[in-house]
Amino acid sequence: FDHVSFTYPKAANKTLDDISFTLARGERLALVGANGAGKSTIVKLLCRLYEPDSGAILIGNKNIRDISDEALHKTISAVFQDFVSYSLTVRENVAAGDIEKLHNDQALLSALERAHAADFIDNLDMPLGKMTENGVDLSGGQWQRIAMARALISASPFIILDEPAASLDPIAESALYNDFIALMNKQGCLIISHRLASAKQADKIAVIDRGRLVE
Repeated sequence: FDHVSFTYPKAANKTLDDISFTLARGERLALVGANGAGKSTIVKLLCRLYEPDSGAILIGNKNIRDISDEALHKTISAVFQDFVSYSLTVRENVAAGDIEKLHNDQALLSALERAHAADFIDNLDMPLGKMTENGVDLSGGQWQRIAMARALISASPFIILDEPAASLDPIAESALYNDFIALMNKQGCLIISHRLASAKQADKIAVIDRGRLVE
């Protein structure tokens, strides 16, 4: 991020004001700050859901505006607080992270094992959710593991964790982050969390306050 500023339409104040930071390959960076500080907006800009008003976002010294959608999706994967629970098979739920691996049973099973989801999955073609008569509805924590497997099956060099465990108690959230970070191998990670225990697992912490990086 190189002096990035952004304002939502019709908003009176900037959501991000002259934000600059670098996330290196294999590095884990935590973004912390109060609600409304601008943390999730940074993620939305990084995923190119919005474009900055000024400044530039660079990946490998290339402006994100000049990177194709396909290349960007191969570079970044994410687990969000409001991740989707698809009423599809286990295979389809996990392969949504890398559709080319839809029929790669070994890769799918490996992702499920790394996300500690294999113990409650009977087979890859087991239907999930309530849309079919024989669909299996999972607990919230189990759906989170499926979402983690969806991110882990991608070979992307960077993963975003945007408070995927915010609804859990602090001990359970800390355990989830511990598991996920241990599973990531050499991937870089952008962590958003309100809790210091989760942020302390990062290599460095960026404090966002009212749209500015203050520490």
